[in-house]
Amino acid sequence: VVPDSPAAKAGLQAGDLIIKVNGQEVRSYLDIGRQLAGYNPGDLVPFLTTRDGVEHAREISLMPRQNFSAP
Repeated sequence: VVPDSPAAKAGLQAGDLIIKVNGQEVRSYLDIGRQLAGYNPGDLVPFLTTRDGVEHAREISLMPRQNFSAP
């Protein structure tokens, strides 16, 4: 999770698993991209994540696409 990114601001942490985006199951990183393709920067998108076996519903405000380097 990139510091100060929308994911970080929504409470995601390293090790969290994204299991659904907009109600659709996520099986790979590519599924996330497909689900986000129809959204615009600033849109709120519902995510369902798990951390330590506990599910967390979150809304993440999208930002313009950027290339982030891995920390």
